[in-house]
Amino acid sequence: MIWLLNRTHSEAAHQAAQDLHRFALSEGIECRILEQGSEPSAEDMMIVLGGDGTLIQAARRFAHLGLRMVAINLGRLGYITSFSADQARFALSAAAAGALVEDVRLRLSVRWAGQEAVALNEALITSGQPGRICSLALTIDGQPATALRGDGALVATPTGSTAYALSAGGPVLLPGLQALVVVPVAPHSIRFRPLVLPPQRVLSLRPEEDAWLVLDGQERLRIEAGTEVTLDGTAPALRLLKEPSHEHLVTLRDKLHWGEWS
Repeated sequence: MIWLLNRTHSEAAHQAAQDLHRFALSEGIECRILEQGSEPSAEDMMIVLGGDGTLIQAARRFAHLGLRMVAINLGRLGYITSFSADQARFALSAAAAGALVEDVRLRLSVRWAGQEAVALNEALITSGQPGRICSLALTIDGQPATALRGDGALVATPTGSTAYALSAGGPVLLPGLQALVVVPVAPHSIRFRPLVLPPQRVLSLRPEEDAWLVLDGQERLRIEAGTEVTLDGTAPALRLLKEPSHEHLVTLRDKLHWGEWS
């Protein structure tokens, strides 16, 4: 079964899903539009029509099932989404025919105060009040590492390394790399640089004052002073599908203009 999930509150995305559904039926491909109460399974595939934000939401809801996803860009940049809007029919047909390959994306497991969540891009801890310094204690595998002072700090996956982490001065990690990166946000020291770690290492960030925990820029959660936020890269991975010829370095150059002189 192939499910179609489109960006909410978007007439263009809704229409694109309807058109793609009609095309699938005309080609004899078993396909349904995701609705309230739909229950995809691990053996299914999902076509996500929207931008990177729509894909992040879809991953949060369904990636734990282990199903494969095909991302169609109907947004602006569409850095994570592999296919453009005019490739939608091709992508669906190729997915149904088994002509696409997996592009496995590591995800963050985030735990705090008896709660837990998963993030595809990053987890950010920032000050509870605008303009206030955020002081954080960082430990790695239970060993005190350092104290961070600034606007906050984030832990990003390779997928998230080209999002907020890049804007904060972090390195670009290619998606297939098994690693996490800790990036300070506007640190009050030039001595703390981004740190790349294996995903099995357990990181802990503890704010000295009330703060905000922000997941993928979409979920914003208040945390109290002294709350330990534990992170690692052991969450169930996102199984994206892409063309065999797709090259991440080309996407980096074409969409983020990496390496250009002007």
